[in-house]
Amino acid sequence: MNDLLYNLKKAFKCGLGVLLFLSLIQPFGIGTLQEGRLGFILGETLIAMFSVFISLWFASVVLQRYNRQNGSIRDFLVYEAVVNIVDIPILSVLLLAFNDWFNNVPMFSFLFGRDGNFTLQYVIMMCGYVAAVSVFLFFWEFYQYRNDQLCRELDDVKAINMLLEKRQEEMEEHVEEEDDVKVVIEGQGQGARLEVDPRDILYVESMANYADIYYISDNEPKHLTLRITLKQIKETLSEFAYIVQCHRAFLVNINYVVSMTARNPGYQLQLFGVEKQLPVSRANNEVIKQTLSGK
Repeated sequence: MNDLLYNLKKAFKCGLGVLLFLSLIQPFGIGTLQEGRLGFILGETLIAMFSVFISLWFASVVLQRYNRQNGSIRDFLVYEAVVNIVDIPILSVLLLAFNDWFNNVPMFSFLFGRDGNFTLQYVIMMCGYVAAVSVFLFFWEFYQYRNDQLCRELDDVKAINMLLEKRQEEMEEHVEEEDDVKVVIEGQGQGARLEVDPRDILYVESMANYADIYYISDNEPKHLTLRITLKQIKETLSEFAYIVQCHRAFLVNINYVVSMTARNPGYQLQLFGVEKQLPVSRANNEVIKQTLSGK
C-alpha cells in the first residue's frame, strides 16, 4: 500500500513537471493554450503520469532489495537511474503518438521522414526533451530525499540520546559491587594476549588483520594491538550485551557512550573520556537502539 501511494504521488509530481515544461518550452509546434491546446497539454500530462507510474512499478519489481524511500543514496540513485532508463523512451513514444492523434494524422507517422523511410529522428529529439525534464525532476526528488533523510537522522539521534540519558541514570541508581569477570583475548604470536574485564573495554578498532583494543586499567585509558580479527573478538565478547558492533571496523561498549551526533554519512558516538568519535553505520544504528531499549 505504501509503495502504491509513493508511486502515485511521484507520478503526479512528474505529471506536473511535464505540464510546466510543455507550457514553457512548447516543443513540436505546441504554441499557446488556444485552439484546444489546453486539452492537448492536459492529455500529455496524463500520459506522463501513466508512463512514470509504469516505470516505477517496473523498478520496484526489478530492484526489490533496494529501499528507495529510506535507503542509502546509492539505493536512491539506482532507483532513479532505472526509472529514467525505462521512462524516457516510453514517454517519448507515447507523447509523439498522442501528438499524431491530436493533429489527426496517422498514428506513429513520426517514425517516417518526409521521404517515407523509417527514422528515429523525432523519437531521439523527444527523448532529449523528456531527459531535460527528468534532470529537473531528479534534482527536485533528490532535494526531498535528502530533506527526509536528515529529518529521520535527527529523529534517530534524539531518540538514542534520550535512551543514553536514561541508561546513565539507571546505572547511577543501581551501582552495585559485582564480581570480577575476566576474558582472555588471544592474538597470534607468543605473548599476544589480553586479560581484561569486559566492563573496562571502551572500544575495539579493526585494522585489516589487526585490532586495537582500548580499555581502562588502573583508572587510566590504555590500548593494545593484537593480530586478531574483529570477528574473533566479537565472538569472544558475544555474551556481553553492552558491547555491540557500531561499524564494520568498530566494537563499542555502550555503557561509556555519552551522546550520538549525526554526520554525513551515518552517525558518530562520543565516549566518556575519549576524544575520538566512533562512526556508526546506518545498518548498525538499529542494533544500538535495540540494545539501549533492552530488546
